[in-house]
Amino acid sequence: MADFEIIDLTDSPPSSPPPRSRSIRRRSRRILSFRASASSRTILFKIIRRPNENPSSNSEYLTRHVVPWIPPTLTGQISQAVNEFHSTMHGGEIWTQHEHEEFVKGLGNCGELQRISQDVNTRLRQAETMADMSRTREIHGWIQSVNALEQVIQDIIQAATTLSKSNCLPRYTIGKKVAKAQDCVRELMSRGQKFDNGTNLVYELPREPADEMPVAKTVGMDLMLKKVWDSIEEEDVNMIGLYGMGGSGKTTLMKKLNNEFAKRRHDFALVIWVVVSKDRNTDRIMEDIRQKCRIGDMNWNNRSKDEKATEIYRVMKQKRFILLLDDIWEELDLLSVGVPQPNEANQSKILFTTRLENVCDQMQAKKLKVECLTEKEAFDLFCIKVGEETLNSHPDIRVLARELAQECKGLPLALITVGRAMAGRRNPQAWKHAITELKSFPSKVSGMEKEVFSTLKFSYDSLPTDIDKICFLYCALFPEDRTIYVPRLIRFWIGEGFLKEHDSIHDAYNHGEDIVERLKLACLLEGEEFLWIKMHDVIRDMALWLARDEDQDKNKVLVQGEALGSSHTITNNLEISEMTQRISIMYAKGDHWDVPTCPNLLSLIVWGNDCNVDFSNVHFLSNLKVLSLRMERMSTLPAEIGQLIHLEYLELSEMHIKERLPIEMKNLKSLRVLLLEYVHFSLEIIPLEVISNLKRLRVFSFIESRFKEWKSSLQKMKSMLFSAVHLTHHTLEKSFLEQLELLPLLEDLSITLETSMGIKKLLSSTKLQRCVRLMGLYQYQKAAINATFLPSVTRMQHLERITLVGLQDNMRESSINHPFPKLRWVTILDCHNITHLTWLKHAPLLDYLIVENCKLIEQVIKEDDVDDDILLNLRYISLRNLPLLRSLNKKALPFPMLQYINVMECPNFKKLPLDSNSARSRLRAIWGEKQWWDNLEWEDQAIKVQFCSKFKD
Repeated sequence: MADFEIIDLTDSPPSSPPPRSRSIRRRSRRILSFRASASSRTILFKIIRRPNENPSSNSEYLTRHVVPWIPPTLTGQISQAVNEFHSTMHGGEIWTQHEHEEFVKGLGNCGELQRISQDVNTRLRQAETMADMSRTREIHGWIQSVNALEQVIQDIIQAATTLSKSNCLPRYTIGKKVAKAQDCVRELMSRGQKFDNGTNLVYELPREPADEMPVAKTVGMDLMLKKVWDSIEEEDVNMIGLYGMGGSGKTTLMKKLNNEFAKRRHDFALVIWVVVSKDRNTDRIMEDIRQKCRIGDMNWNNRSKDEKATEIYRVMKQKRFILLLDDIWEELDLLSVGVPQPNEANQSKILFTTRLENVCDQMQAKKLKVECLTEKEAFDLFCIKVGEETLNSHPDIRVLARELAQECKGLPLALITVGRAMAGRRNPQAWKHAITELKSFPSKVSGMEKEVFSTLKFSYDSLPTDIDKICFLYCALFPEDRTIYVPRLIRFWIGEGFLKEHDSIHDAYNHGEDIVERLKLACLLEGEEFLWIKMHDVIRDMALWLARDEDQDKNKVLVQGEALGSSHTITNNLEISEMTQRISIMYAKGDHWDVPTCPNLLSLIVWGNDCNVDFSNVHFLSNLKVLSLRMERMSTLPAEIGQLIHLEYLELSEMHIKERLPIEMKNLKSLRVLLLEYVHFSLEIIPLEVISNLKRLRVFSFIESRFKEWKSSLQKMKSMLFSAVHLTHHTLEKSFLEQLELLPLLEDLSITLETSMGIKKLLSSTKLQRCVRLMGLYQYQKAAINATFLPSVTRMQHLERITLVGLQDNMRESSINHPFPKLRWVTILDCHNITHLTWLKHAPLLDYLIVENCKLIEQVIKEDDVDDDILLNLRYISLRNLPLLRSLNKKALPFPMLQYINVMECPNFKKLPLDSNSARSRLRAIWGEKQWWDNLEWEDQAIKVQFCSKFKD
């Protein structure tokens, strides 16, 4: 006999422990318990396994088959228990092994849910690789539910597999849980469909629009930072270009600006930083932008460049952004990388840094130049890098540090590099040695070659042609801290053969001016005047480093300035060798100079040295092409100069050469440029044989030079290949100009005339007018110039500079049909009949205007109705001693390039032609008397306040 009980387990979990456990008994309800034999149990199970029938039939079956084996007193109870059990199980039955296996197979068929779960998890992992992205709560809950369901299913399968071995597993032990699991599968599959397409997986974590960047302590940037921020806040400014020479702090300034966006309140939803650099890798640019825009991998990977650009555009056009582009070398097509064009509608902004000013123009950006530091700012930055401990270690070091910092000329990159190199150097002798090295061979200073010159070299490498590069390196031959006269520089280039591709002198000059402009735009040269440029000292050091093959051949190019000439013999300070190719000695001190022994020397420039010269070794300069001598003490030119048969450029200016040039100069048959400028009266004769043999001569300049036998020499010059003649001679007659007309290839003429006949001849000669580039008219006689003067001048299409002194005519403007296309400099002195200069409106390139001592002039531009597009290029205007002058023009003009205004002794000049929009970006100074400034009349006091800081008395 064995205990037997019927228990209701319909609400128990499928993985419950055996029914006799305490936990199950608490949740189950005992239906019937009794002791029965094995045969009785078998009959009972058969009853339970019978198909759902009438309860009465169950009782009948029970009575017929079971009663004989159980006590009669239990028959009714068993019948009631069986009926109740059948009712509870809804007609359930006991499974066979085969039925269990089929059910388990059906329950485990959840492949579709598993596929969805795997795909969703893959996409989720990809999405979470993006910075600042986190999974949503919804997807987190769904994944947890799927994982829990998988565990439940595994438990059901495991339990069912174990219990089925008895071939009589009751469905009520697992059936209801299986059905519930199947419902869960269907519900999770339905929810998973919206995740399967990649949406609603992650969301962006809140973050600031700008990521703060590490920036070292800076000096002198606050004012520039404010100027940039103010420009960003201007509604009509959408593009801003920060330009300046390499190492001037443009990138540092941009980083500080980026950090301002991390600190200040602003309305930009996106602040994007991208380094463009010289290689301009658009794939990397787009990758940096997409990271900031948080574009996921699914919308990026395996996409074409156009598709990526479209995706960037889709995101950025919906937000107000500011894009910070660092180190641009050429115009960047914004749409090609998906960046929407900023405009007043979207109020987005683009800010970029570049070394090339013309990139700002190409990008149509507002230009802001990043200048080098002032001397005080430079020393402060230098001290930060050296450290106070080093500076205070010896009384002399701070003084030496100031001198060393001055050699860096305010360039932050050089100051930082040299300052770091000197940190910890507590011996004053080490500082003195560093100063000497920085002046002589700066590449020896620690870090200069690797960190400074290599960085600046990118600007050199960006130059478009080899001619541009060699012309740039040539500028390093001029002394530091001195300006370079552009026409003289171009003549050097012509003499060196750099511009020999041009047959026309005008084409060569134009090419030279283009090169100068490109070098200025690349911030390799400085200077806002068209006649004068300057090279920053550190740029010059870099140029010499390059010219010396990156200091592999330090004697290849030798330069000595005034600071280094201390010995009696100038060349003692130069390490001249047989490999030396160019020597430049300018303003060095000494009383004696020996021509060096250099068989490979190509160029020799000696200027401003108050010394005697020994030419005894000149025959060793067999390959010399350029010889430039500007030496006042030099009174004789030795005959040996005729041995320089390869010479193409010869300058003998500012000399006191007595009597005549040596006849041996006739051997210089390769000569292309001969300059005899400011040669004093002592030179009387240029031998005819010399002039007649210089058949390759192209440029011939006699500015402010006088000699006796010139006129007779002209007859010998008719067949020569002159293309340029520069003359200044106050006694030139009409016949002299007639001889000039006979020169068949004359192209370039610079001339000053004083006599009435000479002036009239020039103004009547079509050929000479076509040649004039510089012209000075000094005329103190009456009735020399008539109404045809200005129309005649307009025919001088190459005229760049005109000086008018003492003209008695009123220069009527009648019949001007052509502009002055190249006129840049106008000087008018002592012209007492002139009442206005309205004709200047026909000079679109005018840079300089100087008007002095003209008694009757009342206005510069007389017309009431003039366009705003006049004098757009004017940079400097000087008005002095004009007693009747009332105004420059009746209405305000924009003057976009104006830098300096100088007004002296003009008591009736009451109103400047300026308004709030005039000269906004470039004006540096207004000079004048304090009383004149205080009495000026203004349309609006705010305009006076705007310009008040520019006034200097």
